[in-house]
Parts: sequence; structure tokens; C-alpha cells
Amino acid sequence: MKIRRMIFSAVFLSVILFWSCSFGEEDPLMEKAISYYRQENYDEAIDILKELRQKDPTSTLAAYYLGLSYKQIEDYVKAKPQLEDAIKYTPKIKGALLELVEVLYQLGELDGAMENISIAEQEGIRPAQTSFLKGLVLLKQDRNLDAVKAFEKAKELDKSLTQTADYQIGLAYMRERMYAEAKDVFKEVIVVDPNSDTALFANLYMDSLKKRVEAERPFKFSLGVAYEYDDNVILMPSDASTVDIVADESDTREVVTFRGEYTKRFTDQLRLKANYSMYMANQDDLNEYDLFSNTVTVTPSYYFTKSSLSLPVSYNYTMVGGHDYLTTLSVTPLWNFMLGDSNMIQCFFRYQNKNFHKKAANDDERRDADNYAGGAGWFYFFAKNKGFLNLRYELARDDAEGRNWEQLSNKFSGTILVPLFDKLEVSTTGEIQFQDFENIHSVYGNEREDDVYTLSSMLTYDIFEDTEAQFRYTYINNESNLEVYDYDRHIFSGGVEYKF
Repeated sequence: MKIRRMIFSAVFLSVILFWSCSFGEEDPLMEKAISYYRQENYDEAIDILKELRQKDPTSTLAAYYLGLSYKQIEDYVKAKPQLEDAIKYTPKIKGALLELVEVLYQLGELDGAMENISIAEQEGIRPAQTSFLKGLVLLKQDRNLDAVKAFEKAKELDKSLTQTADYQIGLAYMRERMYAEAKDVFKEVIVVDPNSDTALFANLYMDSLKKRVEAERPFKFSLGVAYEYDDNVILMPSDASTVDIVADESDTREVVTFRGEYTKRFTDQLRLKANYSMYMANQDDLNEYDLFSNTVTVTPSYYFTKSSLSLPVSYNYTMVGGHDYLTTLSVTPLWNFMLGDSNMIQCFFRYQNKNFHKKAANDDERRDADNYAGGAGWFYFFAKNKGFLNLRYELARDDAEGRNWEQLSNKFSGTILVPLFDKLEVSTTGEIQFQDFENIHSVYGNEREDDVYTLSSMLTYDIFEDTEAQFRYTYINNESNLEVYDYDRHIFSGGVEYKF
């Protein structure tokens, strides 16, 4: 009996020693490393675990905790091979499989993540967590509706995941543009625990959802009315003695504007936009300068990951004083490229055909022309993309039929829009254009050169959600070496615009 007890004790002790040694718990360094990990002293844990892995490359426990430590400091590249070893060698640590899935997800290795998720499903490892991770991977693969199914399953398996899973379901619906469904889900997220961080993010997405629904409406319209004072309607030269006529140059007018827009989205990348805009100005006294202008624009656009290519084609018909004045046809290839989140580069080329209907005094004064232009601009966005700064350069040539109007121009401009408060914003635009007319003027005997300076500023205040008040001031100074073309102009405007 005594011998049996001794044999049993020896066997039992051997089993305990083998079990303990196989997980390294006998090793004080392993205990110390795990203690460091639990205290969130990851750098110290990593130093010890690396030493342990060198001593025993097949230690799954050391590989597991080393992978976890790297994962905690977000060094996913180094975490990956450690967690792979934790499920490769014996004894296999099953919990390492889902940790590896998270690492592969962070590294963007989605196919590898899905392979390991399939293994976890087959082996029944933490089914709720596995299903939730599957949803995240599917969401990143843009398989949004499949992701919804995975999140729904995660909720069924673990009720504590309900709020987090619903939040991800809301994101999936947003990406599918199922905005009504997304709105309902985000409401449920907020109801579950209104004070949680997840509910806070859901509230933010609710606000974003409202703006996105508005932005993606296929039809958009706006109607504006304004009252203006213009101190130089007829572009009277600064030296009035250079012209034969004597007339009032200032006047007030009522302005009505209308814009309509239709957008057709064929795919996430391909869109077609059609615009119509109307501008009508009724002079109170100088009725011969009443203006009525219509513009139709069709713009196909293709969107890449960080850039877009557009081809606006535009037709304009303008009447002055009730008579045909000008028609134009324009084609303007346009390329936008984002640099990071706050900067955008824009390049463009424009061809425009201008046809003036009023008969010219003589052939030299014929203004019909082919206009060729090209340029580039830079945008900087700030204040959560509500404000921007834009600098732009344009080189253009008017190949006019009349020799007095052939010209080459260089234009430099800058615009800044600053949101001052929630409902108030101010924008200012400055522009300098140097016009070099290429021929000796047939009447004045000199080669004409104009420097045109324009400054415009507008203050906008949101009266209601869809209605804003607009106050604008514009100053134009055309400095010309031919005095008949030299003038100043001040325009003051106040009005209201309604968007629907």
C-alpha cells in the first residue's frame, strides 16, 4: 500500500510538473512578463518575452503574450508572426486565433482574416466575437449587407453586443445609401444607452446622415431675389470727356435668380449632373441695360479614390434691353486631386465659342471669338471643411474676329470663406487680370492694355434652415492705357435666397 501511494504520488507530481512546464508557469520570467502585461507595462513585457522566445522558439504562451503586447502598442506587423506561432505550435492557444484576425484586419489583410474566421467558426471559438469580427471584415470589404447579417448573428449570440453591433449595422446601411434603415438603427443605438460613447457617435452620424440625404437628393432648386445699387451701369469712363454721350450712369435694379440641378448616380464612381440657371436684372431707369441670361450645363464626372475627372459642357444665351446679345458654348475638362484631408489641387482647360448678336460698328470691332484657357488652383479646407482658401491662375486667349479684340490675358485670383458662427459666414474674393490686346487699335492708334482689379465680399446669414440673407459689395477698377476703357464701378446688393 505504501509503495502504491509512492508510485501514485510520483506519477501525479510528474503530470503537474509536465503541465506547468508546458505553459512556462514554472519559469519566473514568464510570470514576470505576464505580470508586466497585466499592469500595461508592455515595453518591459516585450523585452522579457523576446528573451523567452529565443530560449524556446516553440513556446506558444510566450508567442501569445508577445503578440498581445505588440498588438496593444499597435505594432501589428510584429504582432502577426507571434500570434501565428501561438496557433501553430503545441499546445495551441485557441484564443490567439481571434487576436490574429484583429491584427490582420488592422493590416488590411482581409482575405487572411476571413480564412481564420472560417477556422474559428468550425472550431466554435467564441461564436459571438467571431461573428462580430466577421462583420467588421465584411464591412471593410464593402460587402455591407453580408456584414449586417454577421452583426445580427453576433447580437443573437451575445446580447451585450447589441449596441455596438447596431452601430456597425447603421454604418453598413449608410454605405449602401439605405438612409431610412440607418436612421432607425442609430435611434435604437441611442435608446439602449444614451450616455455611452457609442450613442455619442451615433448622434454624430445622425447629423451627418441628415446632411448626406440632403446632399444626395436628385433634384435641388434655389430661388433668390435681391435689390442692388450700381454706380456705373453703362461703364462710363473715369474721364467722361473722352466720350460724346452724356447720360446717367448709376441706377438701382431688382435681381431674380433661379437654379435647378438634377444628379443621376450610375455607380459610386460615375455621375451625371444637369444644371439650369437664370439671371434676370430689371433696371429701374436704364431699361436698355435690362439683363436676362439663361445657362444650361451638363457635367459627367468620374470619381477615383483621391481624385475626380469632370467634363462640363455649357450653353449660355443672354439678352440685353430685350434684344439678343450673346450666346456661348463652353467645354471645360476639369481634374481635382485631394492631397490628404485638407488640400486639393485643381487643373482645367476651357474652350469657349462666343457669338455676339449685335452688329459691330466695323469689322475691327467684331467681338465673336474662340476663347482658349487653361489654369490651375489650390484649395485648403478648414473649420471641419466648412471654410476654405482658394488660389487660382488662368491663362486665356481670345482669338476674336475683330483685330481690336484679339487679346491674351493672365488672371490671378484668391477666395476665402470663413464661417464666423453657426449661421453666419463671410467670403471675400480678389482678382487681378492683365489683358494684353495684340494689335494696334484701329481708332485710337495704340496697342491697348487693361489691368482689371476686382474685389468682392459677401456676408451670409441663415434666417431659417433653407433660407439665407445675403449682403454683397463689389468693386471693379479697370485701368486702361486707352482712357475710353478706363472706369471704376461699385455695386451694393442685399437679398434673400431660398433653397428647396
